[in-house]
Amino acid sequence: MAPYNYDASMASTLLKNAGWADTNNDGVLEKEKENGTKEELRITMLVNKENTARNQIASRMEEELEAIGFEVTIDAQPYDVYSEKFASGDFDLVVGGWKMSEVLNLAPFFVTDGDYNYIGYSNEEVDQLLQTANSAIGEGQTLLAYSNLQKKLAEELPYVSIAYRQDVLLTSSYVGGEIHPTRINVFDGIEYWTLQQKG
Repeated sequence: MAPYNYDASMASTLLKNAGWADTNNDGVLEKEKENGTKEELRITMLVNKENTARNQIASRMEEELEAIGFEVTIDAQPYDVYSEKFASGDFDLVVGGWKMSEVLNLAPFFVTDGDYNYIGYSNEEVDQLLQTANSAIGEGQTLLAYSNLQKKLAEELPYVSIAYRQDVLLTSSYVGGEIHPTRINVFDGIEYWTLQQKG
């Protein structure tokens, strides 16, 4: 699968081909509608204001979108308001995040009317691929099913993943043994840790 690389020039070309142009030189693209009025390229980006990393991402996205002709409004809301707007679909773009279970199940996020499908994504082929993936038996079937699903989602691109968190666990030099923390439990396997005495 070919990756989607960052290409501001291609983005500008796609917008131009879609009929968007800055005819009044104010930095914001506009397009003439069928009734003769002009529509400006404006979007609102929802983010929860308590999350520093997400706000940094929103600010960077604002800069990059404005550079190619968007007018961007960042809608930074307290988490409870953010959650309500997120669940109701009251946004153009949203900066959010996922915490996945170790038992992979993408259906709630991508299946039509899924519990966490807040963007309203719907595709009959993806629904079928998700069902196939969830019912696959054995490593071979599972790898094939998720490979087909991955290819289709990469083609459709309902979400764009732009940042990944990396966590680090720091321990004292006196802690040894088999230390293999997981994202959901840094103390996983603590019974296999050892503690050396000083001196």
